[in-house]
Amino acid sequence: MMLADRDARERILRETRRTMFVEAGAGTGKTTALVGRIVALVADGARIDQIAAITFTEKAAAELTDRVRQQLERAAAGDGEYAGLTEEARARCREAAAGIDGAAFQTIHAFARKLLAAHPVQAGLPPEFDVLDETEEELETREQVRRFLDEIEQGDTTAQAVTVGYALGLQPRHLRGLARKFAADWDRLRGVTFERPGEPDWEPPLRALLDEVDPEGQTRTFPEYFAELCRTADRLEAANRAFERAETAEERVQRLVELLTLAARMPPVKLNKGKRGTFQPVKEGFEAWLEEVRAWTLGNLLPAVQTFALRYAGDRRRSGRLTFHDLLVLAVDLLRTDPAARRAVHERFPHLLIDEFQDTDPLQVELAALIAGEPRTVVAWQETTVAQGRLFFVGDPKQSIYRFRRADIRIYRAAMGAFGSDAVQLTTNFRSARRIVAWVNGVCGRLFDDGGNVQAPWTPLEARPDAPEGEPVRVLGGPVEGAGAGEVREREAAEVALGVLRARAENWAGGEGGTRFEDICILLPRRTGLPALERALADRGIPFRIESQSLMYAAEEVRDLANVLTAIDDPTDQVALVAALRSPLFACTDAELAEHAAAGGRWSYEAAVPDGSPERVRRALERLAAWHRERWTMTPAGLIERLLGECHLLLAALGDLRPREAWRRYRIIAEQARALTVRGSVATLRQFIAWLDQQREEGVRVNEAIAPEPDDDAVRAMTIHAAKGLEFPVVFVMGLGTEGRSNDDARVWWPPEGSGLPPEVRCGSGNGAFATAGFAAVEAEEDAQEAAEEARLFYVAATRAEHALTVSLYRAKKGTEKSLAARVERALEGAPPETWERFEASTGTLPAAPTADGVSSGAPPVPERAAWMAARAALAAKAGRAPVAAASTIAHEGLADVPEEPADELAGPEEPWRKGRAGTSLGRAVHAVLQGIDLATGNGLEEAARAQAEAEGIGDRREEVARLARSALASQAVQAAVASGRYWREVYVGAELDGTVVEGFIDLLYESPDGLVIVDYKTDGLRSAEEIDRVMPIYRLQGGAYAAAAEEATGRRVASVVFVFTEPREERTVPDLDEAMREARERAALLMRRGV
Repeated sequence: MMLADRDARERILRETRRTMFVEAGAGTGKTTALVGRIVALVADGARIDQIAAITFTEKAAAELTDRVRQQLERAAAGDGEYAGLTEEARARCREAAAGIDGAAFQTIHAFARKLLAAHPVQAGLPPEFDVLDETEEELETREQVRRFLDEIEQGDTTAQAVTVGYALGLQPRHLRGLARKFAADWDRLRGVTFERPGEPDWEPPLRALLDEVDPEGQTRTFPEYFAELCRTADRLEAANRAFERAETAEERVQRLVELLTLAARMPPVKLNKGKRGTFQPVKEGFEAWLEEVRAWTLGNLLPAVQTFALRYAGDRRRSGRLTFHDLLVLAVDLLRTDPAARRAVHERFPHLLIDEFQDTDPLQVELAALIAGEPRTVVAWQETTVAQGRLFFVGDPKQSIYRFRRADIRIYRAAMGAFGSDAVQLTTNFRSARRIVAWVNGVCGRLFDDGGNVQAPWTPLEARPDAPEGEPVRVLGGPVEGAGAGEVREREAAEVALGVLRARAENWAGGEGGTRFEDICILLPRRTGLPALERALADRGIPFRIESQSLMYAAEEVRDLANVLTAIDDPTDQVALVAALRSPLFACTDAELAEHAAAGGRWSYEAAVPDGSPERVRRALERLAAWHRERWTMTPAGLIERLLGECHLLLAALGDLRPREAWRRYRIIAEQARALTVRGSVATLRQFIAWLDQQREEGVRVNEAIAPEPDDDAVRAMTIHAAKGLEFPVVFVMGLGTEGRSNDDARVWWPPEGSGLPPEVRCGSGNGAFATAGFAAVEAEEDAQEAAEEARLFYVAATRAEHALTVSLYRAKKGTEKSLAARVERALEGAPPETWERFEASTGTLPAAPTADGVSSGAPPVPERAAWMAARAALAAKAGRAPVAAASTIAHEGLADVPEEPADELAGPEEPWRKGRAGTSLGRAVHAVLQGIDLATGNGLEEAARAQAEAEGIGDRREEVARLARSALASQAVQAAVASGRYWREVYVGAELDGTVVEGFIDLLYESPDGLVIVDYKTDGLRSAEEIDRVMPIYRLQGGAYAAAAEEATGRRVASVVFVFTEPREERTVPDLDEAMREARERAALLMRRGV
């Protein structure tokens, strides 16, 4: 198969002594090229420990290590394309494969951390230092910013500026946003001087401006309007006289606030019709005065914000608590100032390879130049002399979508010129069908051409020679006349849901087995449209799964939980209280809330509840009041556990189309609360709510990694950022109809690196914004940069599709001319007509709505709401009569005589949603692997172990995860389950035992001739059979509780319960299971009497 870019691919492997920039378009095999380059370097004589490969994520680093190892082993054996290697080259590859675990294949931050750890004193750090993860950094910065705002409101030089700013419309959130942005880019503030402006004339100039027009003429033409302006001027003059007469500093500030508030909130000039010509000077003059006052305000605050950002960075450095950004800044500073360190790293790594270079910021480029360049002198990186072959860059400037992390497309071009290399272009796309490739070339080519010098140059993709034609690209929707943004989102989501059903019914994926829900992915640029999408998919009975944590925080379950937590923390928040009452936690209907209000009830659980209030509302308010009183005695995680247990949310989720998805979201939030508490980042409920609110804010970037669950047939929804590097048979792109995020609380434009110029700043939006003098001049460039990145984001989204692509262009008719949807609509002229079609999902024959198990039914997809609410209320009332306990709670009850357990899994009663994945990061990772892989063959175990280890934050223990999973696979219990032909994994069980609802997750359940068999994995890390004997009394009762609950729930006999210990590998069957079940029931009855 002859590829159009064959020569470029061969150059990558052949020209190992040349510095090379590889532009690898979407789907062209970027990682394959990087792996091939590393193997070629080794075969050419480089040792594996002399090669540093910098990746964008830890997951990419782990994948690169595995793939390089595999290719080195093939090269050592002379397989395939490596048959021509000499024996010496094979020996080098064999040695490299053996030593690859010590290779420097890591993220740029991990590389910088190792560099600083080797030279802490020279870097000005304590010998031992820590690196804050993103959550810790966010919480600590939030607290520091809060203290800073308190500080400037009391400061001698800033208090008046803050007061004036607040009077003219400046908000605390504007200052918070500015402080956070300065803190994030503190290194750009070093050596920068902000000029403080002189104090303005506080007297509003309206009277003087009116005196300059012809009073008599205006009185005749617009007498009423002119009189109105004169009355406004009179009020301003009176306020100014009061300000001038003020005797004390306190009174002066108060009168100034009154004056400025009047000026800002009573715009004196409104121009229309014939007034414009005459009154234009009045309007412009008055607005110029307001701008002067705002400029004075901002000019006096910027130095304080700068001081805060630099002081905060210095405090982190001295205390040894660094952010990821600190690592880069300090590593660059170290290599700039310490010749010995620079020489050592230069000699250590003669080969530096950088992946995803399009998202590299100036600091990373400078770090690369300092490592690879001539070590005896330090010059600007653009002037660094680098020997050929020391640097290798691979990336795609068309996929540069991380400007918020300081990525700059212009850096890519500058580096290419500075390091003396032309681009080697990979253009053959191995992912997408021909129609998709042609459509992307036509549409994105037009979009990129509109970007000017802030956009990456367009390089067309080539479909691989044997690529299928694929489905025509479907373009859905367009401008909607007379509709607001909310209505547009609802219509768009409904059409996309119908499109999903059409894709499945018409087999858009093109495979012989048909199109499954898991073949379909819906991509959104931001979170705004998620609630509407959730409702639309649920209404159509479509199972879906959110695979981005940033989207997960906008999910309905998380919003409901946040409202309840807010209501518990703040009894005065009536909005949160009403939302909490209406949530599934209390299931109060609107009719019941109206009845409560009609009876004289107040929206406060601290007030007395009137006799006429519905019983459900009364119970909910009483429970909220109790939680409010007890919140100081519980951690946030403990409170969330109580909410989930006492409100029976896990049971209630069984009535949803996707209970598994709801359980997963509850588990993630509970585990986040636990982790934040353990780290000391969160101590109170209010702090956790603040953190949760921050995650839900649009634009916040969090770890996107949610481990895949391959046995879950559901449509996936994720952000485009999360989808980068992934591919899907069928892709829907939606949410393109809103304008970009140009109205941030604070916008900062940074001048070129090293210029020494201060940044240009704007706080707020519209005519009342506070901006530096030069911001207006650079705002157009900033807008152009954002528009260019939006085009690149769309390119990333469109190139995720393998066989079918649907693009939604829904948007409001007015005010969306600059939206990405409108721009794509205009760019459709560039697409070949045979590659796409207009599409209406509601036309054609739709299949019946699928049920939860994926089988179509003829029933309407959503029951009548009244009937549904009645059934839900009955279920909630029934569930509310019994307390809930996990099986492990039953096991621990009354066993004080058992020796203290050494195992993590036995640290205490575990939450039911954690049971299926054990109680530790290692245990959860092992359980997740066993939940998803093929139990018969073990296929995919290594990949799943790596993914789950990364998701749990223990990427360095992936080999241990894989080993424990293999141990469980080899057990007789698992093999018997596979042989039975009927087995289920991660099975939720819940049943009432003697007044107590016992619930949990069964790791593996299978049918045997004698009845059901329960298999439970244990990853305790016990050291001997004797230690297993010591803890078996607890596990015996836990098994008895599971068996009793399973028999109650299924009506079938449980024949045995088997515990599979992964290390040491041993299996234990619960002896005398009937007696264990009897004891479990007794303990459940005891819990009922205690009210647990």
